[in-house]
Amino acid sequence: MKKILKKILPKKLLTLIYRRKVLRKLYLLNKSIKKIEKKPRDLINGPKLVFILQFSAAWNSFCSVYNAAVKSGLSVIVLCIPTFNDKKGKYISGTGLNNEAYELCLKNNVICINAWQNEKWFDMKAYEPDYVIYSRPYNSLYPQDYKSSTVCRYAKICFIPYTYHISEKNLFDVVYNIGFISDTYISFTPSELCMKECKRRYRLKRLFVPKSFVCLGYPNFDLYALPENKNKSEKLQVLWLPRWTAPTDHNRQSHFLDYYYHLVEYATLNKNVNIIIRPHPLMFSNFIEKGVMSEQEVKSIFQTVESMDNVEFDNEKDYIISLKRADIVISDYSSLLADAFVADKPTIYCDTPQGFNDDGLIIYSALYHANNWTQLNKQLELLIQGRDDLAERRKELINKIVPDSDGNIGKNILDYIVMDYTKK
Repeated sequence: MKKILKKILPKKLLTLIYRRKVLRKLYLLNKSIKKIEKKPRDLINGPKLVFILQFSAAWNSFCSVYNAAVKSGLSVIVLCIPTFNDKKGKYISGTGLNNEAYELCLKNNVICINAWQNEKWFDMKAYEPDYVIYSRPYNSLYPQDYKSSTVCRYAKICFIPYTYHISEKNLFDVVYNIGFISDTYISFTPSELCMKECKRRYRLKRLFVPKSFVCLGYPNFDLYALPENKNKSEKLQVLWLPRWTAPTDHNRQSHFLDYYYHLVEYATLNKNVNIIIRPHPLMFSNFIEKGVMSEQEVKSIFQTVESMDNVEFDNEKDYIISLKRADIVISDYSSLLADAFVADKPTIYCDTPQGFNDDGLIIYSALYHANNWTQLNKQLELLIQGRDDLAERRKELINKIVPDSDGNIGKNILDYIVMDYTKK
């Protein structure tokens, strides 16, 4: 329907309709916030918080905020939502009951609730939260009860993005999409650069909600400030992060097919090196769909890896486990580049800096680069020999991305929320 309207209506008319719609949303948001702030506040026990978690990989985005809330004795739950296809009204999962977020929380002793129980959704409104915290802004993936447009009528929505932005492309069409942002009370941006751009683009929203954008850092980085209690392996650990795209995709390319067979051969000849492969979750399914690989070829790759004692696929839900385990990282373009950088891992980058924002360019300047297997092999050998020539530069630049990092970003965000709650 939207495509039809775009064809038959003049662009100016569409813009006018769009602006009126946004204005109405902001007016209703402002009205809801005023109503919420008139409710009695529990100044002794503090605000009630709900964290919305649908994808287990997004847990790290606000894990340290949750931990700070629990430590402070606040009333807090993580609402775990099964993957949901809103258009068909059915679960994407084949079983219809698969809830990876819930399984992750149970495994880690997180205070949580399965959103789908006894054939109905948990009544979050009846729980009466003061703040509901999202990490993923994709309303199309949530059932109606948990869409931001529903929740913002009875609770203040806080947004902590699941990714640190190193690229400008699609940032505001996707991560800071107007449909979601128009329902939020505060967006805790991961960087000053991102906050300034948000303020510039969403001037109108700030007239209705002055606190719309606040930068206190990226809480995901708190997890790298924690001491590592890992048993050092005799083998040097190399983590490889291939991208999901196929050659026919108009996107940054995956180099999986360029380097997979070379790296398997390298591992065969170098038993002192262990290679951990963590492809993007969509990579193999996209390769099969686009005809780049067959299901049998993918199966053969898994069989080959399973037969080797120093090559493995990373099956951990939490990517931080493998990042902390790694001695060296090889990566295509990925949002995890920022994580590898802050974790102080020497990283060989297999792409160009095209499209990076200023933070992305800072990180790029502290990466090693490879455009083919010869370059990758040479740089890998140097790092394995201990030649990490960018080590000092990396440490110097980490302080620019995470200034005065003490592992308290999550606590600072929580303190801000509590301060907002207790203000007159």
